[in-house]
Amino acid sequence: VQCNVCDKAFAYKSALEQHMIKHSEERPHRCEHCGKCFKYRQFMVNHVRSLHTGENVFACETCGMVFSAKHNMVRHVRDVHRGEKRFRCDLCERCFAQKSVMLTHRRTHTGEKPYACEHCDSRFTEKRGLAKHMVLHKDDVALVEGQGEEVDDA
Repeated sequence: VQCNVCDKAFAYKSALEQHMIKHSEERPHRCEHCGKCFKYRQFMVNHVRSLHTGENVFACETCGMVFSAKHNMVRHVRDVHRGEKRFRCDLCERCFAQKSVMLTHRRTHTGEKPYACEHCDSRFTEKRGLAKHMVLHKDDVALVEGQGEEVDDA
């Protein structure tokens, strides 16, 4: 089964349904302490543990930044303080600390633009490029969502 937003493929429909939360603006999980809302329950649980109850807190010894999961703290130390760049672009040999950043960079060589505007033919290498572009269509989106028609008073 394939996501109709980003074209990522999944072996099971349930995995696709879980993935679709990523594209949604819905944030159904609310922190009972401060009211902050989260897309995923686990993110809310981590938030409560690190900010409100002090459970499972992992602090970076270098800068004091706090993490709710040890693996996130380890990744932070590796990427920020040690400057390890483990992901190499196979097309130009440039190295990156994060795989996702390397893959985005790689698109500069391949010309791949996986993020398509649903209102015009524009395509983008990054999701944030599409989001910035969508501002141009905000009136089009409001018109479609309102199911109204513009009326010319002239």
